[in-house]
Amino acid sequence: MRRWGLPSLLLALVPLLLAGGVYSLWQLSRANEWVEHTHEVRLSLAGLLSSLVDAETGARGYVITGDKEFLEPYDRGQSSWREQLAWVRTLTADNPDQQERLASLERLADERVAALAKLRSDYDAGRRGAELAAEMRDARSTMDAVRSLIAELQQEEIRLDGLRQAVAVHRWRSALWLFGVGGLVFLVVVLVAWRLRFKAEIKQRDAEERFRLMVESVKDYAIITLDREGRVTSWNRGAQEIKGWRADEIIGQHFSRFYPVEDVRAGKCERELETATRVGRFEEEAWRVRKDGSRFWANVVLNAIRDERGQLVGFTKLTRDLTERKMAEEALADEYQRRTDAERESRFAQMFIGILGHDLRNPLNAISMAARLLKKRVGSADPKVIERVSSSAQRMSNMVDQLLDLTRSRLAGGIPVERKTVDLGPIVANVIEELRLAHPGREIQWSCVDGESRCAWDPDRMAQVVSNLVGNALQHSEATTPVIVSLTSGRDDVVLSVHNQGPPIPSELLPHLFEPYRRNSVRGERSKGLGLGLFITEQVVHAHGGRIDVRSTAEEGTTFTVIMPCARHAEVAPTRRV
Repeated sequence: MRRWGLPSLLLALVPLLLAGGVYSLWQLSRANEWVEHTHEVRLSLAGLLSSLVDAETGARGYVITGDKEFLEPYDRGQSSWREQLAWVRTLTADNPDQQERLASLERLADERVAALAKLRSDYDAGRRGAELAAEMRDARSTMDAVRSLIAELQQEEIRLDGLRQAVAVHRWRSALWLFGVGGLVFLVVVLVAWRLRFKAEIKQRDAEERFRLMVESVKDYAIITLDREGRVTSWNRGAQEIKGWRADEIIGQHFSRFYPVEDVRAGKCERELETATRVGRFEEEAWRVRKDGSRFWANVVLNAIRDERGQLVGFTKLTRDLTERKMAEEALADEYQRRTDAERESRFAQMFIGILGHDLRNPLNAISMAARLLKKRVGSADPKVIERVSSSAQRMSNMVDQLLDLTRSRLAGGIPVERKTVDLGPIVANVIEELRLAHPGREIQWSCVDGESRCAWDPDRMAQVVSNLVGNALQHSEATTPVIVSLTSGRDDVVLSVHNQGPPIPSELLPHLFEPYRRNSVRGERSKGLGLGLFITEQVVHAHGGRIDVRSTAEEGTTFTVIMPCARHAEVAPTRRV
């Protein structure tokens, strides 16, 4: 019995060893299934995050640029994230902690999707720029919470993956020991176990390779990893597209290469690593540097990577180029400022016109009325003093009128022109008659060549043109010389000419003659106005679709020529502003 006891015992152990080996093999298969299951959960979480990011990026791009092409990733993300969330929930049904996190994630994602839908709705409703800034900040805050929660889910799966890998290794070792002890019978089991293990490793490598290819295929994000000191350990295609370096040029270099020199000197890189190490995450929007030295506005997220024991092993760094978005936001801000300035100028114009038209004109009217009353009751008063008061009041009233016209031209949309069909000849004749009465010692020659001058004019404004030009000629010519006014009607236009034989206008003043506040003081006399008469005259002529020319020489004198088109059959022409 002693002789056969050990062999019998060994033979008796063979079925037990085979059973143990088969059991270990089955447990190894289950462990490998759990490992594969964990990888599937991680990939599904990455797909869920990608869908939410697509929806966010599409909505932001649409709001910032107005380009409807951004709505395609937004709609795609909107339609797919719930299915992906339901699939992750199914895969993690055995893990109550993950189910709790997924419930929180669903609430956050619902809030995020609702916020994006509202952001899009508000943009379609016409809200822009600063009006959407608060919503965009709130939406970004919600998205940050979504990313953080998905990172927790991923971290839990990484922890489970480590545990399940350890279980798989343990099962593999147990099977190998049993099969080795069992001899040739167990050799088959060992080979099968090795085969299963090999397949598990291939699947793991395939999963890792798919994950790597997914990261490499991302072009809109720079996804890199750093060691604990901040040196680059991996580099995706998006990093090369955004930053400019190839992987072989930058791996092993410190990530401070991406920062402006002033930030590096200020110790910003060290502070970011310290913050990410202490709280697990660091995020900011700031300027970064490309390989060629150019700068771009970037959103940077730095996350700490820890092993299953909680030891720091490195960092992941996600960078997005937001230069176009920043430029668009600045352009919106500039446009808002321009509109604000325009509204402020419009309010100022209305206020200025009100002050000129009411507050200044009222005392002038009172002065003029008092002068007229005194003139009627002259008594012992000096008529020359009364005449001087009346003349000064009239001159000040003319200045107010000119300032009103200038203000309308520059700030309030232009000098108003109300046209109606009238004959220009009598208008010119009436103005000349008034000027003759005002200047009894001056000769004004007036001629109207036969022709039709009944067109669509603003009679008051045309009288203002004639009064300004003839008054200017009287002011700048000798009292002994005549002022010659003529009106000629052509087939399609009417020509008004005002000539005087005064000193010529200097050639350097001619190009600026119609600018506001220009005064012709060639004879050294003191100007009696603001230098706005010719400016307003030109504006009125342009409002009628015409032009004004001037020619001035010592031999021929000075001639102003106004040429305006004549719409003879128009009963009433539309109002035009300049």
